[in-house]
Amino acid sequence: MRLFRGVRGRGAIAGVVAMVAVGGAVLVGLDQGNDVDTVRLLSGSAWFASAKVGQITLLDGASAEVSAQVRVAEPGDALSVVQQGATAYTVDQTTGTVRRVDGVNFVPTAPSAPIADVRGSALSLVAGPSTVYALDTTRGLLAAADPKTLDRRGGMLSVASRLAAGTVTVDDTGTLWAVDVATGDVDRVIGQDKTIRTGVVKPGNSVITIADGHPVIVDPTDRKAVSIDRDTGRVTGTFALDLRPDDKFQVSGSAHTERIYVVAARGVLDVCDLAKARCDNAIPLTAGSDFGPAVEAGDRVFVPDYTTGQVWVINLRDSRVIAKPTVLKPNVRFQLMTRDGVVFYNDTNSEDAGVVQVDGSLTRIKKYDRNNPDKGVVDPNHGDGSQPSAPAPPSGPVNDPKPSGVVPSDNNNPQNPNQPQAPNDPQVPDNPQNPSVPTGPTEPSNPAAPLKLQIVVDKATPTVDEPITLTVTDASGVAPKSAHWTYGDGDVNDGVTTNHKWAKARPAPYIVAVEVTMPDGRQGTTSVNITVSEIPRFRLTVNPSAGGTVSGGGIQCPATCFVDLAKDVQITLTATPDAGHLAGSWGDGCHGTSTACDVRMGTAPISVTYTFTPKPEPPVRLSVASPANGSVSGGGIQCPGKCFVDVPKGTRITLTATPAAGFVFGTWTGDCSGAACSVTMDGPHTVSATFTPAPFKVDVVNQYDRVASHHAWVDVSDGHNCTSACHYTIPRNSGRATLTFTAGVGIASFKGWVGECAFAGTSKTCTITLDHDISVGAKFAPLGG
Repeated sequence: MRLFRGVRGRGAIAGVVAMVAVGGAVLVGLDQGNDVDTVRLLSGSAWFASAKVGQITLLDGASAEVSAQVRVAEPGDALSVVQQGATAYTVDQTTGTVRRVDGVNFVPTAPSAPIADVRGSALSLVAGPSTVYALDTTRGLLAAADPKTLDRRGGMLSVASRLAAGTVTVDDTGTLWAVDVATGDVDRVIGQDKTIRTGVVKPGNSVITIADGHPVIVDPTDRKAVSIDRDTGRVTGTFALDLRPDDKFQVSGSAHTERIYVVAARGVLDVCDLAKARCDNAIPLTAGSDFGPAVEAGDRVFVPDYTTGQVWVINLRDSRVIAKPTVLKPNVRFQLMTRDGVVFYNDTNSEDAGVVQVDGSLTRIKKYDRNNPDKGVVDPNHGDGSQPSAPAPPSGPVNDPKPSGVVPSDNNNPQNPNQPQAPNDPQVPDNPQNPSVPTGPTEPSNPAAPLKLQIVVDKATPTVDEPITLTVTDASGVAPKSAHWTYGDGDVNDGVTTNHKWAKARPAPYIVAVEVTMPDGRQGTTSVNITVSEIPRFRLTVNPSAGGTVSGGGIQCPATCFVDLAKDVQITLTATPDAGHLAGSWGDGCHGTSTACDVRMGTAPISVTYTFTPKPEPPVRLSVASPANGSVSGGGIQCPGKCFVDVPKGTRITLTATPAAGFVFGTWTGDCSGAACSVTMDGPHTVSATFTPAPFKVDVVNQYDRVASHHAWVDVSDGHNCTSACHYTIPRNSGRATLTFTAGVGIASFKGWVGECAFAGTSKTCTITLDHDISVGAKFAPLGG
């Protein structure tokens, strides 16, 4: 039985992979973004990052030569690159910005910050065909950006509240998948559209990858693999993995087959067949090494060994290690990726890169001249080889959407009479009127030019875990040089534009305060109240008919027939008929005749009905004993021939008995009696019909001349006295009968017999055999006539 059902893609983008310690060790991998070492490229070349010199390099896959060098960051910045097709997207975690480098003319865009005030390893990028996602893994913020301009599309989304290395990936359709390590929920994001599947795996350091176009989650808590349907988000199957509680491991997926690779630091590569739901191919590696994620090319698997600086090349056909070439010095965590049968390696902190052939041979490449790193660098302003212009980080808000509202700094401003008075909050600087709440800007250093600060927010009343964007501005139109924010919940951040979400709701508003420094040195403070409410939940009610159960997502009806769900939570309801019913159909919030229905909660209650179909009674049989000398028919029976019929319970059948020639119907027996048979099929029934030989006819007709019949007659020895005539039947083979002419004394004279007794002449007696129809006549006349 196939437990895993994958969806074949046009070229899957493999998921972020991670080294995991089952039991709580730190994960690594996502802090480098969705790097090209985890991407199956769709173009003929591969981009690699060189953080030491702030460049990315395009290596040609066919010639294994450098095609382009592009300066995208300051030397030494934490730099990574994500590739989609021929286009490169760079992530500068030092400045918190991203850039796009065109794969044709190699021109980079200006630095962009889809998510404000995010720095370091919290910033990650994943790229799909139609959307680029910027991710703040610390705060769980997600921004969808245009793949060409990197402008943010719409507002930010709050994704799984706790993300870690290896918990985010994008499939080849551009759908983003994220696993919440705190709850085991899975978020599915397509552009600005998000759905949530709750409790897909156990809480813990799960990782996700893409295999054959669909997500597969490895759950180290339960030590199992969980396959997810790419189109619906449903779990399509699970199977156990050979993991120990203290194993450190990495997971990667095959781009074209239902297979994942699990590399354990104890020295084992498990090749797991998703279709067969088992890992029955284990290849021994060196125990205790620091391994990276396996990649595949053709029928080879390549495993990076950071401890030794080698790459293990394994033939999948016979599970044999065929080579272990040394690509770099020991203890260098290099990148390894595959593209159309070519396997590249890259050291982000040096000029070293190269190609590993399928036989283990190497082609080494220098990404840049170590003595002159700027040689050959593309400068979009001056052409190749000129001195590059280092990109400057953006100042002020970058690519922020137009604010939906401006909140004045003064909490008592008549223009905002509904703004509540700020309560005491230890996070806000002292104020003479309210020691814990600044009600407006502080007195500037130059009294002649007071600051008129205000905070612009895109939503003043968010819900729990709903991100908002806040920007501090001055009425003069001059942007502040710097800004330091406190949010009232213990968190702080810097930047003229900031993003934040609150983890808890409370009756009193949160006081968000900002201290700014202007370019001329003036300083000021302002604040705003933000009311955070609970995430609204809406009721899903299920109303099934009698005859089965509906379950899923907290529903177990008829015992529990409703559940309250937050917006965007998606559950699958499954209808299960009981023994007396069949599957039926959904109604209201669900449609169709499938036994499963996906329900996604919106912003209003949803009611779902299901009607089970009563299972028809099993057919009951009417049987007729095959008759002799006749036939029985009716209701589908024609016996002899077809002597039984199976009909629905309750059917009424009328049978007709037809005798053969020379026979007559006798009677019904069994479940019919008498002369007629009509059966109501309330259960199985058996009927018989009997036929008897037809009797012979006896006709005695006296022929007389002017003599009353009562003065002369014929007596039959079977007891019949025939004056004028007798017409009757006798059983077959009744023997012989004697007919005698009798007349009153002196009344009639006998003239002779006709018919069967003609042979007797004028004898007053006639004896005949009764073995056929008899017709007899006696002729008489008046005496002397």
